[in-house]
Amino acid sequence: MSEEEKIENESHLQGLIARFEQEQKTGNFSYYDAEDLDDLCRHYGTHGYIEKAKQVMELFEKLHPDDEELEYLKITLLIEQMRYQEALDLIDRKGAADDTYLHYFRVLALLHLDRYDEAGKEAIKTMDCESDNEFVCQDVAQLLFSHGMFEKSLECLLRAEKIDDTNEETLLNIGRCYMHLHKYEDALRYIDRLLDKNPYLVVAWQTKATLHMDMDKAEDALDDLEYALAILPNDEGLRFAKIKTLIMLKRDDEALEELDVLEKEQPHLQGIVEMNRGDVYFWQREYKLAHKHFKRGYDPEYFAIDSTMHFMDCKLILHKWKEAVQLGNYLNKILPNNVDVLEKLADAYYELKDVDKSLRLIRKCTRLYPDDTHFQMRLGSLYLDVNQPKRAYNVFRKIRTVEPDNVLVNIMLAVTSYFNTDIRKMYRYLMEAEKVDPEIRDGFYKLCPNAKEMVEKIDEILRKGRDMGVDEPEKIVLGRAKL
Repeated sequence: MSEEEKIENESHLQGLIARFEQEQKTGNFSYYDAEDLDDLCRHYGTHGYIEKAKQVMELFEKLHPDDEELEYLKITLLIEQMRYQEALDLIDRKGAADDTYLHYFRVLALLHLDRYDEAGKEAIKTMDCESDNEFVCQDVAQLLFSHGMFEKSLECLLRAEKIDDTNEETLLNIGRCYMHLHKYEDALRYIDRLLDKNPYLVVAWQTKATLHMDMDKAEDALDDLEYALAILPNDEGLRFAKIKTLIMLKRDDEALEELDVLEKEQPHLQGIVEMNRGDVYFWQREYKLAHKHFKRGYDPEYFAIDSTMHFMDCKLILHKWKEAVQLGNYLNKILPNNVDVLEKLADAYYELKDVDKSLRLIRKCTRLYPDDTHFQMRLGSLYLDVNQPKRAYNVFRKIRTVEPDNVLVNIMLAVTSYFNTDIRKMYRYLMEAEKVDPEIRDGFYKLCPNAKEMVEKIDEILRKGRDMGVDEPEKIVLGRAKL
C-alpha cells in the first residue's frame, strides 16, 4: 500500500468515527456498508473501546445479518474482551476447517486458557492451512514464544525457514528460541548466519551479547555491544547494557567513567545513572554508598528490576526494615508472583516481629514453587516460630520424601518431634542425621537444650540392651514404623 493510500484510508476511517459518534448521541444511525462497519469495529476493539465496538457489532448484525465477516468480528471482540472460552466456543460452532484466521484465534484462546498441548497441535493446523506462507508461520511462532512454548515456536520457525532461508526475522527468532532452550551453539550458528547476511543489524548484535552473557562469556558480550555501538553510538539502551557488562566484569572504574560521560551528555538520565552507580558499589559490598546512590536515583516510574532489588537488599543489610517493607510492598504490586520479592518482604516483616505476615508470604512462595525445598524449609521453620510444631513436622516430613539423607531436614524433624512430645521419633531422626554427620548432636542440643537428658537416657537404655545381647534393641525401644 502506497503512502497516499494509507493517508486516504486513515482519513476515511476518521470520517467514519466522527459520523458514528455523532449519530451515537441521537441513537439514529444511517446506513453503513459492511466494510466500513468492519473497520470501525476493529478500530474500537483494538483501542479498548469495547462498548463502542459492541454497538458497532449490533448495528452490523442489524444491517448485514448474513455477512460472513460478522462471525469473525464477534470472535475478535470476544478475544479483545479476554473472553477466551466464549471465543473458543464460537469458533468451534462455526468450524475452523481450513480457515487460517480461525485456527490462529483458536491457538490464542487455548494458550490463554492454559491448554498448551492443544494449542501446540492447533498451531500445526494453522500453518497447514497455508503451508507456503512464511508469515503465518512467523505469527504463530511469535504467539507460542510469548507464552514460553519455545520448542513449538522453534518448530514453526524452522518451517518458515524452509520457505525462505534468508528472512532476517526468521533467523533471529530461531536463534532466540535456541537460546531459551539453552542450546547455545545452535543459537550462535543462526545469529552468526544473520550477521553474515547483515552485519549492521543492531538487534542481532544485542541478541548475541545476551547469548554470550547466558554462556558466562561476558568479555565476548562486551565485544558484541561494542559492534552494536559502532553502528548506533548514541543508543541509550546499548550504552547501559555496556555499563552493566563492565560491572559484571568487575571493571568498575570503566563503568563509573561511562556513567559520568552519559550523565553529562544526557542529564535527563540522571536517575537511571544513579541506580547503575548503586549497582557498582553494591557489588563492591559498599552497601551504605550503594544505598545512597540508589536513594538518589530511585523513581517508581522508572523500573529496573535488578537495581531495585539491590536497593531492597541494601535496606535489609543495613537493617532499614520499615523502608524495606515499603519498597517490597511496591515491588509486590508490580511483580505479584516474583518469589525473590516475596522472600525479601518476608525477611523484612520477620525482623519487624510480624511473623504472621512473613508466614503468609513464604506460604505463597511454596504455592508458586511447590517443589522448591528452600521455601519448604523456611515455611517449616516459621511454623515452629508461631508454635505450630505439627504443621512444621508435616512440612519437613514432605521434604524428607525427596531428600531422605538431608541432615538439616532430619534435625528439624527431630526438633519438631520433640516439641510434639514424640520422643521416640525425635531420637530416630537424630540417629538418621548422625549417619551423615556424626557431630550433629551438639547442633540439635542448641535448638532443644532440654532434650539432652532424654537423649542420654535412651542412649543408656540401648547400651544396656546391647550389653545384654538383645538383637537390635533400637527396634524394641524406638519402634519399627517407617519414618
